[in-house]
Amino acid sequence: MVDVIHIFGLGGQSNMVGQGILPASPPTDPLVYNFANDYTWKIAEEPVDDGTGQVDMVSYDSSPDYGPSAKFGKELKDLAVANGLTNFYIGVVPCALGASDLDAWARDLSVATLYGSMVNRILYAQANPPPGMVGVIDGILFYQGEADTFDEILAHSWGDRFTTLVSDMRSDLGDPILPIVFAQISNDFRKRATPYFSLVKSRQNAVSIERVGMITTEDLSLNSDNIHLDMASQDIVGTRFANEMWSLVDW
Repeated sequence: MVDVIHIFGLGGQSNMVGQGILPASPPTDPLVYNFANDYTWKIAEEPVDDGTGQVDMVSYDSSPDYGPSAKFGKELKDLAVANGLTNFYIGVVPCALGASDLDAWARDLSVATLYGSMVNRILYAQANPPPGMVGVIDGILFYQGEADTFDEILAHSWGDRFTTLVSDMRSDLGDPILPIVFAQISNDFRKRATPYFSLVKSRQNAVSIERVGMITTEDLSLNSDNIHLDMASQDIVGTRFANEMWSLVDW
């Protein structure tokens, strides 16, 4: 019997990339893989978005740290095991870019764009799984919004543009009901310097699309930069992503 690796794309901006301070020995799980930026499969270890040998430079981040991705994979695998599923492999595909606004994720299939690179990488990972496995695309995680809080038009239109993004990703990845989980942005980390923070959050909260789920982050703690989630919070985000995704996928 051939094992299946369940593949999840990771889009968004810096909190998806990961900016939590790395521990000396980041935890790993032998059933959780990362289709790394150098287009090779590795056991997932933070920073998952490490740019060493990166192929698609459009999503290159110079200093990724601890993010939610490996924790998401482990928690989702643990949910599978708890529900009687064995040899349950997870594959994450990092595609996020710090400071990217939602317009940067508009549909353009060129691999020189964030959208095109993400779609290409997910499809490539599916077609070229680890040896002895079959790849299945099971979902997308998306964590973005802070970059759209500086402009009223961008903030007001966030929900409509995200709805278009969902439709485009599902079409290009060949699944009209592909599960997608996104994170609502956290608190106004710039202390009112971003006047449309609450507007973006309200537009995110109003998203209502079949098999699209939202997790919240406003209760989580930040690094000393007062911008990015700390390591403990990133672990909570990973767990919330896993729980919400578990509820959306037909296993």
